[in-house]
Amino acid sequence: MKTKRIQNRVCFVCKSKQWMKLFVTHDRLFPIPGRFTVKRCISCGLLSFIPFPTRNQLLRHYPTDRYYTNVKTNYTNIIFVIKKFLIIQSASRSIFGKIVSTCIPLPSIPKYKKNGRILDIGCGNGETIRVLKSFGWNTYGVDIDATAVGMAKQNGMTHVEIGSYTYLRKYPDRYFDAIRLYHVIEHIDNPEACLRIAYKKLKVGGEVLMGTPTFDSLVGRIAQKYWFHLDTPRHLHIFNPTNLKALLEKLGFKVERVQFASSGGTIGSLQYYLSAQFKKNIDIITKPWLIILFYPLDWIIDRMGFGDLFTIQAYKR
Repeated sequence: MKTKRIQNRVCFVCKSKQWMKLFVTHDRLFPIPGRFTVKRCISCGLLSFIPFPTRNQLLRHYPTDRYYTNVKTNYTNIIFVIKKFLIIQSASRSIFGKIVSTCIPLPSIPKYKKNGRILDIGCGNGETIRVLKSFGWNTYGVDIDATAVGMAKQNGMTHVEIGSYTYLRKYPDRYFDAIRLYHVIEHIDNPEACLRIAYKKLKVGGEVLMGTPTFDSLVGRIAQKYWFHLDTPRHLHIFNPTNLKALLEKLGFKVERVQFASSGGTIGSLQYYLSAQFKKNIDIITKPWLIILFYPLDWIIDRMGFGDLFTIQAYKR
């Protein structure tokens, strides 16, 4: 693959101005027109778009009636049942719960704190904080989509509001025990500003929890522009464990744990590749049994340290 070095925008992680063009791609999830150039910081490996998509461009690529965090949850769907089970076990203080969450570290779930306050940025329809509320957490949420927020409120999540991460400014400093950004940080136009605000709103010792994809993975390196978690153009920045850890530590956090927790990347990338080769829409990612079938492969890749999704847990010093 030919690459071209480009001097342009300053990388907010390492301050480098050296970017390498990887490829030009488009929205493979929805048939929405638009071409986007993906570039990589030569110094720290951060992926981004240069030039950056405009706000109006991005809004078109979040169709309210189809984007997965905005649709009504099917509580009998096998994937949701498994996800709920993992959340419950991750939040549990039992020995069995610790074993399960160690073997299958899917959700970014905080350590239990009696009467603790947790804010879920990008909470979608509130399915995760709904489970956390049942454990005794005081749950708060914010999401940019009005439909998703409406669903969360219907599910009994009263402290859920419409807005972006800047909505955090309304809360007092040192208010939350935990702030969750599960598959959110990659969607944010200014991750550094978001984490600075989160740092102020956390209590000392409070934790920030994130899950996000990394292109520096086995599936990412093989699939390239067909990589499922590239999710152009919604994923504005794609980190790796090293540069995200560096950003957090620069802002005053102490990183406690990094774990790979992949799911769907292998089968999703296969779907995009086959769709491009046969020039037709091939749908296999929506088949729960196929995701479960491929999960052992993703699990093995995670254990090798080459997974394409990772979680990171850090504390305010």
